[in-house]
Formats: sequence, C-alpha cells, structure tokens
Amino acid sequence: MQDAALSGPDRADGEREAWCLAAGAPARRAACVAAFGAWRWSRVLAPTSGEARAWAGELAEASASPLELCAELARGGTGEPEAALAQRLLAVLSGALEGPPQRLLLVLEPGLPSLLAARALGMPLERAPLLAVDPGRAVLLRPGPRGFSLRRSNAARPLADGEEAP
Repeated sequence: MQDAALSGPDRADGEREAWCLAAGAPARRAACVAAFGAWRWSRVLAPTSGEARAWAGELAEASASPLELCAELARGGTGEPEAALAQRLLAVLSGALEGPPQRLLLVLEPGLPSLLAARALGMPLERAPLLAVDPGRAVLLRPGPRGFSLRRSNAARPLADGEEAP
C-alpha cells in the first residue's frame, strides 16, 4: 500500500528512495522543474544557499512538497577530501531516509550526484566524474543491506520501476 503523501507511480514494496539531482545554470531550471516538480516528494532537501537552494525552492513549490535546508549538503571549504564529502552526504541521506517509506529529492551542486553514484557502485571516488550527471538530471539511490545501490543514472525525469527512459 502506498503512503498517501507520495504521489507518482505506486511503490508496491514501500521502498525508500532518493533522487539526487544536479542543479545547474538558471536557464535549465524551468525544464527540470516541469519534470521533477510533477511528482509529490516526501521532502525536498537542499543546501542552505547557492544555485541548488534556488532550484530546490522552485521544485518544492511546484511539487507541493516540504523543503528542508541542510548545510551539510554543500561542499565544505577548499581542500575537503572527496571521501569526507561523500561520507557526509551519505550520512545526511541515510538519516533522511530513516523511518517510514519515503521518496526524497536531494538537490545538489553539480558533481555531487556523481560522487554519490560512484560510492554506491564501489568505484574509487577519483573516477566519479566518469559517471557524468548533467545539470537538471538525477541519479536514483536506494538503501540496502550493503549500503546504497544505484538504480538509475542521469535521468531527465523521475521514472517508476519498469518504466523505460524516453
């Protein structure tokens, strides 16, 4: 049975999932808001400032979803090791997915969704740029017994299980 707070395709198994979206230039925002704003999210999470914050505000409004700002979702100061950044992002993501089944939208700075995808695949973090996630696109992560698994990559819009990308 699907939680009434989650609209979009039915989640028959009640899974927890996080779509991690790469923000980008303002010119790409309208198309992204049209695609990702069509779903109702349990929460939209974003850093407290920057372009990702601006995108998240519009996405939360379009989807009538609560917006939650989290300073830990932004890059740290210069010189922060990629491993520390990935660990911090995953800790926020894990904490946000605790509790009942949820569908989250994380709006992140460019490059950060690729970092999360690399971690989910067990790749060395220095190879994360090979998993390009274009601005306005997202990766889908689901928690499992061995950490997060990557279910979709560089998606232009949210897709249900079994739905093919156009």
